[in-house]
Amino acid sequence: MPRPSVKTFSSACHALYAPGLRLGNFVARSFAFLQRLVPAEFMACGVLERRQRHLAIGFDTPHPSFPVAMASLGALMDKYPLFNWDAFVNHGRPFCRSHFYSRREFADLDVYQEVFRPLGIDNHCAVHVPTRSGETMFFGLERSGGPDFSSGELSLLELAQAHLADAHALCRAHGDRHDDAVDPAQLAQAGLTPREAEVLFWLNEGKSNREIALLLGIGLYTVKAHIASIFNKTGTGNRLAAIVWARQTCRRHDDAPPPSAGFVKVPACLA
Repeated sequence: MPRPSVKTFSSACHALYAPGLRLGNFVARSFAFLQRLVPAEFMACGVLERRQRHLAIGFDTPHPSFPVAMASLGALMDKYPLFNWDAFVNHGRPFCRSHFYSRREFADLDVYQEVFRPLGIDNHCAVHVPTRSGETMFFGLERSGGPDFSSGELSLLELAQAHLADAHALCRAHGDRHDDAVDPAQLAQAGLTPREAEVLFWLNEGKSNREIALLLGIGLYTVKAHIASIFNKTGTGNRLAAIVWARQTCRRHDDAPPPSAGFVKVPACLA
């Protein structure tokens, strides 16, 4: 499988760090980021809460066997370094099935029979992302058939791992101003055009019309026209009211269940 170009990698990073990044959309953005670099049938994100012994895990794509398979994983994970959520496996670098088992050896394991076979998956790669104390986060890339993840793909995922860690750290650093956060994608879902959503995002960041024009590469009068349209669509009459509308709109979105409500908690068997 050809490796992505520098331009593709740069574009993927740009999308990951785009305005509006925060904890509420970090997982979805990370899924999209990883898929652009190392494609897989589907991807998973899991967070192990060691004190509560709970594993919260979900896929980017729904699967009918997901709930039962994840319950089995929680019961079996402690038996295998490939699945026990140890951040120090492979010295913290991404690792995959072939680091531990041949394809035949893997097929003989109970974790394959109860977890991966029902999902139609036989190749697994794990990427650790640092998080707060007491938690361990991994992204899993899952493939069906074909060779396991290559050394080139693992090297690329190691580069991606650093960006995932930085993006997550940014999300946590911005957590104190979570109530003030505005996501252009959510504003567009609420009825604004993508460009109007970007303008309102920068209004929320305290930028002047002239600064917004420079940031977006558009004319000053175009910025004023977008702001007038924002006022009209949101029923607001000034910049402050529009900013309040934007924050409330995004806060309502964050309070709702995530769109990929495939994340479930299962008991984790830990030594």
